[in-house]
Amino acid sequence: MKISQILLTSILCLVVCLVHAQDNLKAKYQLSTKDTLFKSPYIDQDEWRNTPVRHRYIHGGFAGTETRFSFYFPEKQNYQGRFFQYITPFPDNENLSQGAKGEDDKISFSISSGAYFIETNGGGKVDFAKPSFNSDPSIGAFRANAASASFSKIVAGKLYGTHRTYGYAFGGSGGAYRTIGSIENTDGVWDGVVPYVLGSPMAIPNVFAARMNAMRILHDKFPQIIDALDAGGSGDMYAGLNAEEKEALSEVTKMGFPPQSWFGYKTMGIHCSVSRNENG
Repeated sequence: MKISQILLTSILCLVVCLVHAQDNLKAKYQLSTKDTLFKSPYIDQDEWRNTPVRHRYIHGGFAGTETRFSFYFPEKQNYQGRFFQYITPFPDNENLSQGAKGEDDKISFSISSGAYFIETNGGGKVDFAKPSFNSDPSIGAFRANAASASFSKIVAGKLYGTHRTYGYAFGGSGGAYRTIGSIENTDGVWDGVVPYVLGSPMAIPNVFAARMNAMRILHDKFPQIIDALDAGGSGDMYAGLNAEEKEALSEVTKMGFPPQSWFGYKTMGIHCSVSRNENG
């Protein structure tokens, strides 16, 4: 390579670096908003990433709160003026979708659909081992997600120029409740929502409680239950169980849990509860 070509390449690289440095959005902001708790958003991370697809990753939060957000913006030529926002079953983590594959890859789906993707921690992850009754439930219900979505439109304006941004939120189970509550309690944040597999007030006593009880009592007996139900097994999943164990297995089965699904007991977890320690 000639010296002139090397110099030209170096100059071009320097220009690109300077443009990106000047374009960096890491800063503190002040917003005029009715919800004054979220008047001071900030961006603490702004970088281009190539995984799972090329996008501009922006992370931040709101000063004085535990709310954090992640925005995933497509390249300008691929943007079509919309965003998709995933609302988790309960306040969790703003980085849940990173590393997801296939149908669970919400980042790639959003960007391939001409949208940027939003995910928040809903105001702060819930610790079910240490429930708190002092925090305002409206923050996790809809306010943290609404504030993040509203601020994302400002960021989108800085990246793509002034435009009308159309927003759509979606969530399942408890996230379906939060999705419905979000659009019912706000105005002008989202243009549409998709709640799915809506949770039920009976889910905890009829589903989670029965399954947790069975997992607690039958943990050491699952291998023989699985063997009985497998091809060539006896077919009698109650064989070798004591009265308490039989009662627990019968109850959870009558509540609708399919016995053949116990093959995954080691990794299925118990969802809205603290996982059982293998040693105690």
